[in-house]
Amino acid sequence: MRICLLMVKHPPERKSPIMPEVVRLLEQRGAAIDILYPDEQLCDLATVRVEHDLYVLKSGTETALSLAGALHGQGATILNPYPAAAALRDKAVSTRILQAAGVPVPESYVTTDPARLAPLLEGGPIITKPNRGPQGRGIQVIRAAEELATVKREGALVFAQRFHPPDGRDLKIYGIGGRVFGVDRVWPPRTYEDKLGRPFEVPAEIADLVRRCGEAFGVDLYGVDVIESGGVPYVVDMQCFPGFKGVPDAARLLADSIHEAARRGSRGHGGAGASGDRARPLDRELRIATQLALQAGAVLREHRARPLVVNHKAGGEPVTAADVESNRLIRAGLAAAFPGDSVFSEETADSAERLSADRVWIVDPLDATSNYVENGDEYCVSIGLSISGRPALGVVFNPARGELVSGHRGAGVTLNGAPATVRDPATLGGACLEVSRKEWRKGLSERIAGLPVAPVASMAYKLARVAAGLSDGAFSIKARKEWGTCAGVALVLAAGGSATLLDGSDIAFNRVEARQRLGMLASGPRLHPLVVNALRERGLLAPVP
Repeated sequence: MRICLLMVKHPPERKSPIMPEVVRLLEQRGAAIDILYPDEQLCDLATVRVEHDLYVLKSGTETALSLAGALHGQGATILNPYPAAAALRDKAVSTRILQAAGVPVPESYVTTDPARLAPLLEGGPIITKPNRGPQGRGIQVIRAAEELATVKREGALVFAQRFHPPDGRDLKIYGIGGRVFGVDRVWPPRTYEDKLGRPFEVPAEIADLVRRCGEAFGVDLYGVDVIESGGVPYVVDMQCFPGFKGVPDAARLLADSIHEAARRGSRGHGGAGASGDRARPLDRELRIATQLALQAGAVLREHRARPLVVNHKAGGEPVTAADVESNRLIRAGLAAAFPGDSVFSEETADSAERLSADRVWIVDPLDATSNYVENGDEYCVSIGLSISGRPALGVVFNPARGELVSGHRGAGVTLNGAPATVRDPATLGGACLEVSRKEWRKGLSERIAGLPVAPVASMAYKLARVAAGLSDGAFSIKARKEWGTCAGVALVLAAGGSATLLDGSDIAFNRVEARQRLGMLASGPRLHPLVVNALRERGLLAPVP
């Protein structure tokens, strides 16, 4: 395995311990490493040819980009790919790509004459940046028209964005092989320790936002600068293969990613910077469903920040404008991404057409509306995919607690991006089971005396908690509707658990009747029969209207 690193040579006083350690780890695995400094040598273009399994474009200089472009034209496998690296070097190009991918960025403009920016100041300050300027150089906040004469530029173009004052420090987020890492860093840094910063756990919404940036360019190794202004996140910059300073165990993570890309390159798979041969069926569906769940969660938070207008359905169940807007967002997103699929949602009139569809998205845009109205924190967004009547994929997002559980069969389950699985105690005595708050209030607490049970709102959320290992099991004596169960059941099964109706039969979806014929139980496989026996002993296996 031969790997060539295209790098920029730093002065001796500039500490950069990560890449030397990456090289050492790769060589330890048997890779032959060549390091090329394009800015330090005369290159005869007639001699440029593909001689390595993988080229790692670590330098973003014009010389390195040009050499990478020449190699790309000859079919070289490059990490990160040359087209993505070139686009990310140009702020106008990269910003438009992010906009097209639905990533929130400040309003952005480009011009050759800074004076043309003057009308924008009527809407407040703007921030100017050289269109190809790296590492934050030449950035200015402009508040008055006379300041435009001082705007710095590198090249002909000036790039400008609306200035959104940050609520706190800028968030420096890194992507490595699908994982996301946050580093809290002082800016501008004065010491090496300032550059290292402190790691922090990235909130689920921001992590998804950052992954969308990587997916927009098809890159595995990148950095994203995010600000939050008025509670709204904005991506203000993105870098191709940054320094990753402050990321725990960065050298090993980078070595793993580079080694895997080289392995694929040596076997002729190519596409080292994108997902390549790692892509699985339903990965795209999971990514889009996750994005929609997070966006819907933001809608629910926005509505709860102001007085709610609560109406009631024919059966007396509450419904709010948040239910309706969340439903509209999810349905529109699914229809745009998967026009051939059917959508079965609680807040949309049912149609018999779904019964003939093989793929049906089963959605509850706000599960546990009562809890939401009562200012609780156990409501959630639930998006499931049924294929041939079987639960295949699930995403459940609790925006109040910031918990995102997602997964599909064959891929497992993650909790806020970290792998998760069901817990499976061998006895009931060591278990923690969850039931409906409404059932609990209607007398279930007396009927299950002696069982280790706690009430929690939202069936979708309880099922997701089982899948993520946050509880040991969840059951409902009442027959549940498909909207609040499809995603959760898919998650439990994907996480290695058992989920059945109370008679032990499999739970089918996209049925004529939206309500299941019995209550249900989800838990680890060892615990499952123990709970069934305990419920049978208490005479609780018959459905309760």
